[in-house]
Amino acid sequence: MPAYRFEALDAAGKATSGLLEADNAKAARAQLRAQALVPLDVKAVAADTSKAGGFNLKRKVFSNTGLTVWTRQLAGLVGSGLPLERALTALADEAEDNRQRELVAHLRSEVNAGSAFARALGTLPREFDDVYRGVVAAGEASGALGPVLERTADDLEERRALRAKLIGATLYPAIVSLIAVVIVVFLVTYVVPQVASVFTSSSARCRR
Repeated sequence: MPAYRFEALDAAGKATSGLLEADNAKAARAQLRAQALVPLDVKAVAADTSKAGGFNLKRKVFSNTGLTVWTRQLAGLVGSGLPLERALTALADEAEDNRQRELVAHLRSEVNAGSAFARALGTLPREFDDVYRGVVAAGEASGALGPVLERTADDLEERRALRAKLIGATLYPAIVSLIAVVIVVFLVTYVVPQVASVFTSSSARCRR
């Protein structure tokens, strides 16, 4: 079932917004009216067709850390026996970032439409690379999606830690080199002229 983003007014005239699922935009508006809301704008989350399977993403939603945390949260929910669709619903409800909420709602709508989770992830290749999707597909096929997601989160965390170490190892010699250059420039532009001036004065006195 597609997900829709809405803006509406309540009985007090206060603006509200959020996400809901409906068969079409008309049904979404009907749901809002049934909740005593006046719909102002209703748009399908997957309305903008693109290479991301219809989900409009101009930049990545998840950072490296964010993807690790999200994967671990999903692993915990699925590992506890919660159906995937309900786990995604819980993550969408808990998401504080609107773009992340829309992304999870998009995945949930794909799963509700009958797509495998790995296939749903495949509609967002910028967020989930081939390795991530392949591991999820293997977890689904083996019926051990929860443990596989947990191991994936561990792997993402290890890769993030390794990347941080590599960046640190690269930055250290660069910083040392920069400091050395600054010292040399200081010596050449300030210290050396001062010393040369002293020697020049001493030589002038000796001649007298």
